[in-house]
Amino acid sequence: MTERTPEDVQRELELTPRKPITFDGKTYDADFDKERLKTLLGRVFRFMLDNRWHTLPEIQRQCGGSEASVSARLRDLRKPRFGAHEIERRRSVRGALFEYRLKRCGCTPSQVATGHSSLCVTRKENE
Repeated sequence: MTERTPEDVQRELELTPRKPITFDGKTYDADFDKERLKTLLGRVFRFMLDNRWHTLPEIQRQCGGSEASVSARLRDLRKPRFGAHEIERRRSVRGALFEYRLKRCGCTPSQVATGHSSLCVTRKENE
């Protein structure tokens, strides 16, 4: 497989239709939750772009929300509709907590926040 350049990714983005972000769950209410969850999803994604390992408390302090909500946003990022990003997990040196790291894929925070990260899914399937 050939490596895609940033120009290739940008060209594909211009040709790829945007999909609206859709959250779900038994207690999800779009009128109340959509903007809040979308905003937190973007914050978590931006924070995780540094390719470093982070614990949930650390992500929560930097991004807001609760640890449970941050954990849910990390799970969202793994879903195809949010880009099927690879979120690595390992036990921290202290052993009591897990640490998480986002593997880089070429998507930007605005692409994730607008549901336009389907290229991440395509790239992952082709690797």
